[in-house]
This record gives sequence, structure tokens and C-alpha cells, in this order.
Amino acid sequence: MAGATYGVGYFAIIGPQTHQLGKPYKAHLVAAGYKTSRDLKISLSHENYQPATKTVSLRNDQEEEISIDFFATNISSLTLRAQYTDSPGTAFEQTIKVIAKKFSVLIQTDKAIYKPGDKVHFRVIVLDTELKPYPFNSLSIVISDGQKQRVAVRSASRLEFGVHEDSLLLADELSLGKWAILVVVDGNKNDIHKQNFEVVNYQLPQFEVTVDAEAKDIMLSARLIRGEIYAKYSFANGAKFVEGDATLVAKTFDPQDIERALSTKVIPTSGTGNKKKFTVDFARDLNLNNRLNQTLLKLEATFKDDLTKRSFVGSTTVILHKKEEYKIVIVEGKKIHDTRPSVSHEDSSQKF
Repeated sequence: MAGATYGVGYFAIIGPQTHQLGKPYKAHLVAAGYKTSRDLKISLSHENYQPATKTVSLRNDQEEEISIDFFATNISSLTLRAQYTDSPGTAFEQTIKVIAKKFSVLIQTDKAIYKPGDKVHFRVIVLDTELKPYPFNSLSIVISDGQKQRVAVRSASRLEFGVHEDSLLLADELSLGKWAILVVVDGNKNDIHKQNFEVVNYQLPQFEVTVDAEAKDIMLSARLIRGEIYAKYSFANGAKFVEGDATLVAKTFDPQDIERALSTKVIPTSGTGNKKKFTVDFARDLNLNNRLNQTLLKLEATFKDDLTKRSFVGSTTVILHKKEEYKIVIVEGKKIHDTRPSVSHEDSSQKF
């Protein structure tokens, strides 16, 4: 930071250009080129206080740590001077900026926004300028609501690690808006530290569950049907897949009686992340009525969000068709009928 020469001698003072009040100022002194020793007076001074001085003897190839105690209040700078004791004038001068702040207070909450009925977890960390726990004597904490009314008061004595952790359970009916945590260290009400958080009535976004089967109509002879399940949050700027787990239930119905399920079976799903795959085996998973030409298969999925632990349901319906057995009877010059109702063809001469 500093250096000066005198004749053949040279010295340098290496130290910070800032000083924390209440602590000694420390620097490193280096000297070279001195054939004989020479005394150097190093001082910290301010116009409203007596200077603090330290005298060192300079020698060739010398290195030394120096420490000067200067205690004062309400100052913004100091002057560091170095001068030889046997010679008038100043060999070196440097302005040192003073840091009056002794500690910092960090106030943290586990969330920025809460709703009525939530529990607010918070902690207060008091650190000195070297980011070590500051040895305070008392800690006062006041929590105020959106109307600036005092809601809770907490206190703590000196802590081993400089951290105070606490919580506050919010009532179901309370004042909404911007709340505040106010902290005072060692009773100094002129230095209040503040951290805000919000209490609002908000609803978590809902998501839509989709059961995507490979077909809406399928023959029983296909033996199985595949598909996948996924869920998406809907936002103004797009959609986002939901990470979670899905449970699939397959239900069969008579198309003439959709109020009563013929069978119900939980179908296993596979896959990780936001998409789950499934396979429904007709013979294994479904109890089908052979008398029905058509069967309604309802696939109902419950998707549980990993983050919020909320669940929503989505479903789709597939029509299962039984293979129809019929025969065609041909009569020349007359209408041709098959055994299915409402199916007829006009034939004039062609024979089958």
C-alpha cells in the first residue's frame, strides 16, 4: 500500500485501506537497504482525537507485523503517517477509510409468501465484519402484521453460533398484506434491522390430468390397449409438466347401464418423471360379458404432484367391440339382409 526511500534505505507498509472501529489496525512492514538501523514512527491520527503511534527500528532485510490500537467513535477516516524520528517531515502519508459498522444482521424466512394458517419459519444471523458470529448480549425480535400492529415478540441472549431460529403460526383469520420482522441488537433502537414477507389468500395452481389411450374404438381381438398418463400446469405463458406418481383404474360398463361398473381393476403404470405408461390386457385385467357386442372401458387416473402433494383426476373412455358373427343370405331379385338390424342392400343380379 505504501513505501518510501531515504538515502539508500527503503521501507514499505503493506496494509488495508479500511479500518474497522474497535479493532487494532494491522499492517506488514518491509525494510531493505539500511546499513545501520533507523527508527520510524508510524501513527494513526484524527483531528478530534489523540494520535496512536508505534515506533519501529528499521534494519536491512527486515519484515515485521505492526499493530496500532486506535479507538474512536463517529469518524469516517483516519490518517496513516510514517516519519523518521531523526529527520523532520513526513516520509509517507495515507488516508484510511473507517468502517463504523461492527456487525451485520441477516433475517431469513423459509418462504416469501404465506397464506393464513401457515407456519412462518425464520432465523436471525448476527455476524461481525469477518463473517464470524458477533458476540451480542441481547436480541429483540418484533413481528408486525400488514396494519403495522405488533403480533409477536421474541428475545434471545448471546448465542454460541450467532444464529437464532424461531417460528410463528399464522391464524386462519388475520390481517393480510406485508408483514415485517424487526430486530434490535443490544437494545440499540436507533439501528433496527428489518425483513418483510407477505401474507395473502392465494390458491395453488391446478393442473390437468390427461389419459391418452392409443385408440377410442378397438376390437377385442386386439387383446390389449396401451397409452400414457401425464399432467400439466396451465399458465398464462404456457404449460408445464407436473412431476409425480399416477394410479390408474380400469372400469367396464354396459353401454345401456353406465351407472354400475361391471368390473374394476387397478392397472400398474411404469416410467419416471412426468409421463407414466400403461397397458390394459383385456383377458387378464377385464371381466368382460360375452353377451355384449360393445363394452365401455373407462380409464381413470389419479395424478399426485410430488411438490404440493395434491392430487387431481383425469379419465378417458374407450369402446371395446366384440367381433360380430353374421351371415349373408342372397335371394335373386330381392333385398339382401344380414342378421344385423338396419343393414340392407339392393341386389339385381350379382350372386355370392
